[in-house]
Amino acid sequence: MDHYITEAKSKRDESPIASNQLECLRENAIKKLEITEIPNRKIENWKYTNLTSTLSQNYSHKNIKADSDINISKDQNFTNIVFINGQIDKNLSDENDLAIDNVANTTNEEAINYISKDHFFTDDFSNVFNISNLHQGNVIAFNKNTSYEKPFLFHNIFTGNHSHHNINNVFIVGESSSITILENIISTDNVFVNFSSHAMVKTNAKFEHTFLQDLLHGSLITMNINSESYKSAQYNNVIITTGAKTSRTNLYMNLVEENAFCQADGLYALHKDQHHDTMSFIHHNAPHTDSKQLYKGILGDESRGVFTGRVRVEQNAQLINAKQLNKNLLLTKKAQANSRPQLEIFADDVKCAHGSTTGQLSEDELFYFESRGINKEKARTILARAFAYDVVLSINNLKIRDFIKSHLLNKNIVR
Repeated sequence: MDHYITEAKSKRDESPIASNQLECLRENAIKKLEITEIPNRKIENWKYTNLTSTLSQNYSHKNIKADSDINISKDQNFTNIVFINGQIDKNLSDENDLAIDNVANTTNEEAINYISKDHFFTDDFSNVFNISNLHQGNVIAFNKNTSYEKPFLFHNIFTGNHSHHNINNVFIVGESSSITILENIISTDNVFVNFSSHAMVKTNAKFEHTFLQDLLHGSLITMNINSESYKSAQYNNVIITTGAKTSRTNLYMNLVEENAFCQADGLYALHKDQHHDTMSFIHHNAPHTDSKQLYKGILGDESRGVFTGRVRVEQNAQLINAKQLNKNLLLTKKAQANSRPQLEIFADDVKCAHGSTTGQLSEDELFYFESRGINKEKARTILARAFAYDVVLSINNLKIRDFIKSHLLNKNIVR
């Protein structure tokens, strides 16, 4: 831990922050980091994931490199925006009219206040570590009544073997706007990425936000995905996880005002010795709010998937509807899954449901395919595809849906 504290202080001295509020926030986070324990299985919220041995390898800011030879595979169905190590590369990006500020230099008061807010994961190691290194990341603000013909494809590329990156992105979606973004998170080297995304979705706005995480296999990534949805706003979040050796997602979705809606869906498709852990917290803070969550795991070889899902309904949040489901498919006997759905309900007029299933492919189903001349291996891939596509089909934008399907095919997760 001393290594990471020293690096955070070094970056503080090298990278001044324009906002006094954010500077104080960073300074307090550095102090908090000194007493924060690296996640391990003794900490309840990290019960199945231990980062102690991984982070003892001392990933370093000094290993970050700027790679001018990066090749970007652009998709003409999108407006492509390229970020290398958290900074936009305008030369590689398509022409666009986005207002993008570096988080350390922003003067956007809404973004500054949002980053400074307390939330369920405020004291979590990944959040504290992120705020203590508050110099990478961007603020992207959309004015009210804004929409685009094409969805955005953000290429988040990380370089530098054994480097670590702390990213803080903030999205402000103005009233009655409709924004669609796919973020592709990849690396040219084995890295440690601590990635935070904050989304403020204002009245009547719609934000469809999809993440595809496919870092190199030796990488580590922790993600903090936070959102606030206001009156009649809709926030759709999908996270597809196929990369990194170890990955952890903290997901906090706050339904702030009446008639707000959020949907949180995810797929972790793992093989070899990969380990993924999702902890989500959906917070109903207003009446007439709805939430849906579907998380699925396809686990092969000796991989492990963990899902903890908590839904909390406050006393004044009457007449809400919340659904949560986690399903895991074990492709081998050595694959493991842990699932912990949780409800905290303090209102008395609500509709809440949660569930969890874990199992292997049915021998009856495999026999059915074999009886029709389809071998077991092919049958397994067909059944795995059907299992995965429930999540893929929850993506409303067809271009993003096709992009994800193509990725899963190329990774041989489904064929």
